[in-house]
Amino acid sequence: MAIRTLSEAVDNLYTTTWYNMKKKAIDNIFDGSPFWFWLKSNGGLQSTEGGRHINEPIRYASSDKIKWITKGGTTSLSDQEFLTTAYYTWKYLTDSIVRFGTEEQQNRGKNQIMSLMQAKIDNSKDSLANELETRLCTSAGTNQMLGLVDIVAAGTLAGIAGGTYTWWQSTVEDNNTDSWATYFLVRFSNLFNDASKGVRLDAPDIIVSGQEFFERYEIEVADQLMRTVNKKMSDRMFEHVVFKGAPVIWSPAMVTDDAYILNTRYLKFRYDPQMFFDMTAWKEIPNQVQDRAAQIVTACELTTSRRRAHAASTSWDTD
Repeated sequence: MAIRTLSEAVDNLYTTTWYNMKKKAIDNIFDGSPFWFWLKSNGGLQSTEGGRHINEPIRYASSDKIKWITKGGTTSLSDQEFLTTAYYTWKYLTDSIVRFGTEEQQNRGKNQIMSLMQAKIDNSKDSLANELETRLCTSAGTNQMLGLVDIVAAGTLAGIAGGTYTWWQSTVEDNNTDSWATYFLVRFSNLFNDASKGVRLDAPDIIVSGQEFFERYEIEVADQLMRTVNKKMSDRMFEHVVFKGAPVIWSPAMVTDDAYILNTRYLKFRYDPQMFFDMTAWKEIPNQVQDRAAQIVTACELTTSRRRAHAASTSWDTD
């Protein structure tokens, strides 16, 4: 019977430990940030199996056959185009866990190996969570997940030109020369209402801001804080305030005086269940003695099916 080497035994230990804690790790990643927690709790993490693209059906027009009739009246049966498809591309988030043969030899006892392994896995888990938060709040670079800066805009997204089709545009208002004290309430309320179009059941449900914006608005509503809280956020002990019923949260990765008004009914984190924080096989590193590496990999993308349901307010003069 073949006897496993130390490297093979540790391979198995790492892999088994990761898969035993994978669900908890995913929960920690998506429950550790107020935005990702909110999206997850509202059904915004959606499993999508394979395919060259992530196809998002887009409804861009209302029926043109709505009509009031009297007895004997007729209705139109003509066909009408009201659907198109946005094509998002898969993005792949990875992190490498690297092991050195000398390190394992020096930590050969079971307790030492377990401690070293746990530290490496915990570091990878925390780093993946930080990367998702950073990508959420910044514009996508090459091969990176789309961020709110890309989603909430008027340019081309998922193969559809927002500059051509007004129904594929978010409203973005630049306030870099405007005084907060004079304009904030009226401008921000107008943006929020434009995104909801007066339909309360379809209104934005969360606002993600930078720290300076959040603190200024927190001062604005200081005397109302005990009355204006969101139970779901409060139960998780996430710091927040409320605007028109929507929790306002902040991220350290967001531009400090920007705020994004979002309707998570139309915002999804798509992932492939066959490649969702999975660990690859361990591989020898070429030209290195007993050093090995494996990756944790996720196939994903942030998508929207109704761009005009979101809005952004940027560059406030908060002095």
